Amino acid sequence: MTQAEKFKSLHHQKTPFILPNVWEPGGAYLVEKMGFQAVATTSAGIAYSNAMCDGSIIDPTLMFETIEKIVNVVSIPVTADVETGYGDLEKTLKTLQSLGVVGANIEDARGSDLSDLIGFDEAVSAIKSAKATVGDEFVINARTDTYLTGQKNALEMAIERGNAFLQAGADCIFVPGVRDPKEMAVLVKEIPAPINVVAGLSGTPLSMAEYAACGVKRISTGGSLMRRCFAMLETCLQEMRDQGSFGYANDAIADKSIDLLFKGRSD
Repeated sequence: MTQAEKFKSLHHQKTPFILPNVWEPGGAYLVEKMGFQAVATTSAGIAYSNAMCDGSIIDPTLMFETIEKIVNVVSIPVTADVETGYGDLEKTLKTLQSLGVVGANIEDARGSDLSDLIGFDEAVSAIKSAKATVGDEFVINARTDTYLTGQKNALEMAIERGNAFLQAGADCIFVPGVRDPKEMAVLVKEIPAPINVVAGLSGTPLSMAEYAACGVKRISTGGSLMRRCFAMLETCLQEMRDQGSFGYANDAIADKSIDLLFKGRSD
């Protein structure tokens, strides 16, 4: 079974699978060692780690270099978050395939405002183009931002777009921002494809069991792991600056433990 086949099969299990989003190779390696079956990149996390804002402003070359490093340290399938394709979706997808990536998120918004949602026909055309470019050995996760852009009828629009993306060749439909379990269940019922939601955007996320009860198949984490790490870094820096102490180090992973984690790659 190829990496793409392995990844695609995860979307058709009875229970959902968790897909952690990482921004650097060490974290990706840890994801695999912790037993996860696949790993995703986070465009937001990669941008933040390079002191940039999220939102398609990062140099694609830097994005691809980071993704390549992640692919090279793991043996599990890697899927990539490449936003709207950095001005050339076909070229971006071909680059991902050449790096060994087996899937990608394709977004239908250029920002978080109402007007940033890409027009229906243009969004569907992008998925058709993506399918023609990558073929069946690649998992297209078509993302619709009807919730994140604050559309008044976000649920209805997500259903309409999700079904259109599915007909255009998408393998999975991603609806970030949906929080109501009842609405998640409606999405699952109305769109005959695996549904991806993101945990950790804000508020209180559902539990794995609750997501499963809604019928979703894929749970990703977006930039939340990166934001959590930055929160911890900020707390440590505040302790040093304000208290002149270094107690944070008592909770740090020991050098020997990290060395042991990566020893298999060094031998």
